[in-house]
Amino acid sequence: MDERQLGAAMLIFEREQAAKKLRPPLPCDGKLITQQYKRWDRTDEIYWLIKHNHGATTRELFELVNFAHADFTASLRHLVDSGKLRVGKKGRARTYTPTRKT
Repeated sequence: MDERQLGAAMLIFEREQAAKKLRPPLPCDGKLITQQYKRWDRTDEIYWLIKHNHGATTRELFELVNFAHADFTASLRHLVDSGKLRVGKKGRARTYTPTRKT
């Protein structure tokens, strides 16, 4: 048995294993189904922090959270755009307060 025959036999064996659901499909047999990375929605956490720290600046809020800056800014922007937060100024820093009482 030479290398080509061995490779063909191994490929047949792996395809049989994939058909029996003992392994994922082979990459050469088509498109793989992969799970997409799903971003967590952090808006509730930030909104809770702002409700308990009225007038906190962006830097103060970021020091209170423990997730990435990109998630933080996206969630903060979503809260402002949806009208749940009012943006004020304290010097050059932005401050945030909730618009409705809950």
